[in-house]
Amino acid sequence: MAGENVLYPSGSQNMLSGNIRLGAPQGGAASASYVQLMKNTYTYTGQEQFFNDISSHAAAGAAVQQLANITCLTGTLNADDVTFETVTTSQTVQHVVIYQDGTAGVNDYLIAHYGNDAAGNPINITTNGGSITITWNATGIFALSGNCA
Repeated sequence: MAGENVLYPSGSQNMLSGNIRLGAPQGGAASASYVQLMKNTYTYTGQEQFFNDISSHAAAGAAVQQLANITCLTGTLNADDVTFETVTTSQTVQHVVIYQDGTAGVNDYLIAHYGNDAAGNPINITTNGGSITITWNATGIFALSGNCA
């Protein structure tokens, strides 16, 4: 489904169990978190666990972007906006995914899937070789009840 903004079930489970530490709010070590654009060849099912499960659908020329200046206060994740420079032309981007570095780049945990824009419309971007900027909502990227692990 292109038009769905959700946390991956396995990502939610890993966040709540402490396997994913977004922003390390209590001084612990955090792994890097990344954002990637996905083409229309990808279909969100909710069964995916790791970025490697879907990496073949990443948009060509869209170098993965690391989330910078992450904050995680009262369960709300926020970070700087990200820009994908010179995304290869003639692709259709319909998904934005967030994932976190796992073990040796193999178990990169999927965290969030975005298939709708801020107005609630399905994402449908035909690339033209230019840049694509993801501007996060002013209230944060997403929120969990309670504090992040």
